[in-house]
Amino acid sequence: MSLEEFLILRLSGKGPGMLNQMKL
Repeated sequence: MSLEEFLILRLSGKGPGMLNQMKL
């Protein structure tokens, strides 16, 4: 996954739990 996709998933709150944890 590209960095752009990673940021979109992180900001939208979607994707693996790992992304959600990093958002904290």
